Amino acid sequence: LCGDGGVMKETVREGEGYASPSAEDEATATMEAKTRTGDETLVAKTTRTFSLAANGDAPCEGVRAALLKMKRGETARVTLSEAYAEGLTTAKDGAVVELTLDAIHAVVAVNGVEGATKKILEEGEGYETPNDGAKCEIEYEKRVGGATTETKPAHEIVVGDEHVPDELESAIAMMKLNEKALVKLADGTEYTVKMTKLERAKEQWSMNNAEKIEAAEKYKTSGNDAYKGGKFARATKKYDAALKFVEMDESFSDEEKQASKKLKLSLNLNSAAVAIKTKSWMSARKSSEKALAIEGSNEKALYRFAQAAMELQEYDESRRSLKKILEADESHAEATRMLTRLKALEAHQAKKDAKIFGGMFSKIDLGYED
Repeated sequence: LCGDGGVMKETVREGEGYASPSAEDEATATMEAKTRTGDETLVAKTTRTFSLAANGDAPCEGVRAALLKMKRGETARVTLSEAYAEGLTTAKDGAVVELTLDAIHAVVAVNGVEGATKKILEEGEGYETPNDGAKCEIEYEKRVGGATTETKPAHEIVVGDEHVPDELESAIAMMKLNEKALVKLADGTEYTVKMTKLERAKEQWSMNNAEKIEAAEKYKTSGNDAYKGGKFARATKKYDAALKFVEMDESFSDEEKQASKKLKLSLNLNSAAVAIKTKSWMSARKSSEKALAIEGSNEKALYRFAQAAMELQEYDESRRSLKKILEADESHAEATRMLTRLKALEAHQAKKDAKIFGGMFSKIDLGYED
């Protein structure tokens, strides 16, 4: 297996499927090790779980190398040289190991949660995982510092509706039906979770127009709730999801188009508001522009565009938007205050530019020579 004759594998019983573990995974294996002559047992038959990482806790490098080339359920006779058997024996003729790969515990990074991993303890069924809005039945145990702090019996959750902590929900979204997994967070917190029911939400492609509008309204409401709770990343995610249901409305009836237009305007305005809260000025500008493309005189869209443009130092763009607001309502207090601030920023920038360019030109000889 290693190109130097140090690890020789003979298959005794074929395994299942096509997948072998990766170096990031853990494996449960049953093994018995003897000397090359077979007259001395080095390791009595035992079953244990260990990491397959290069710096993991495999019994020896030879066993690790063999397991990385085995399938689930496979039994092999592995002959190891002295170097590859180090940890099992010091005998110069190495060892022979009877090895069965009982289970592969895939270890993967949890999407969107820095430093978190998910390890499969029990394989799930099929290939489907929950989508946003899926109904799942789960049970879990939470541990902090090795001590159990929370135990939840089987109960139903809706993915995306904050029924469980965000980091756990991110891991659940990667699980299959009847899968059991160990979720480890960067701070050492652990969850052992099992999903016993999975009912995926209806996909957009299978919805009729009325269902798309209804779904967009639902996501908008969920986004609004997240916004009110100060969960701005979740709010943005919900607004983006809602927009996907109604952004392509060419096949909608006139009445449905009116509903989708109203929704798109509201969702883009809300997205701009979230972006302003998080000082994501480019996103705020983009969402405001989309709202203005739907309704060019919308006061909220003009104001949010002006605010984003001003923070991006696009002072002319900001002024134009503010003047449009004041043309419609000359007593608009917020627009008046922002215009005053804009003038102060422009004056400050003018002084700064004068100092920079004045100093530059003072160093250049502009005299005329015949």
